[in-house]
Amino acid sequence: MSYRACKTCNKKVTESTGKGYWCARCQKDEESFTLRYVFSTKFSDATGEAWFSIFHEQAEILLGCSADELAKMKSQEETTNFLCQLKKAKWVSFLFRICVARTEYKNVKRQNSAANNCATSQHLIETSGEQQLLKCLCNSSKTLTEMATQVDRNAATRISQMIANVRSFNQTHGKPPALALVTVGNKKWFESYISLLKNRCTEVGIRFLHVELAGEVPKAQCVARVRDLNQDPDIQDISVQLPLPDTAK
Repeated sequence: MSYRACKTCNKKVTESTGKGYWCARCQKDEESFTLRYVFSTKFSDATGEAWFSIFHEQAEILLGCSADELAKMKSQEETTNFLCQLKKAKWVSFLFRICVARTEYKNVKRQNSAANNCATSQHLIETSGEQQLLKCLCNSSKTLTEMATQVDRNAATRISQMIANVRSFNQTHGKPPALALVTVGNKKWFESYISLLKNRCTEVGIRFLHVELAGEVPKAQCVARVRDLNQDPDIQDISVQLPLPDTAK
C-alpha cells in the first residue's frame, strides 16, 4: 500500500550499500525516509464498479491518516486499529476526477485509470467557477446566456450557437426538438433539478417532457418505456436520471 520515499523529491528510495537510503533522483543518501501511499482499489456507483489507482494525497483523504501512521498501526502486535482504520473507508461516498491514459509497455497496450482530486460527498462544488455557476443557476432572473457569460464567455458562445441550432431545427422540421427525462421513483432531490432543466429548455426553445415511473417498476418495464420514447419521432433526446432503484437496474 505504500513505498519508501525520499523526503525531498518523494521518489522511491532503496537501502544504501553504506548507511541510510539512496535516492536516484537526488543522487544522494538520506538518513531516513517517509512512506507514501500507492495502491489500487475498487469503487462503485449506480453505473457499475471499476478499479482505480490511488496515490498519496487522495489515499490520505480516503483512509484518514498518513502512510506512516497506518504502517505503525500495522506493525503493532494487535492489528485491530489497523483493520478498523481500513474499514472506515468502506461504503463511504467520495467524489473523484478520474484520469484515464493508454500506455504501451513491451508492445502490450493497456489502460491506466487513476482517481484524482478526491473529496467527500458534501464537497460537490470544487472550483470557484462552479460555485459561481451554481449561484447563477439559482437566480431565475437571469437568462442562461447571461449566467454563462458571468462564468465563462466561451460557454456563452456555445449556448448562443445552441439557440441558433434549435431555431434552425424548428424552421426545418416545423417543430422544436424535444428532450425526454425519465425518472424512476419519487426522490425529493430530483424536483429542483427537473424544474431547473425544464426552465432552461424552455428558454432555448427545446420542448421538455418528464416521464415519471414508479419506484418499484421492474427493469423490463423501464427498458420498454425508454424504447417507446426512442421510437417516437417527436423525441430527439432521452435522458435517464441516475441512480436507479435496484428493481430497475
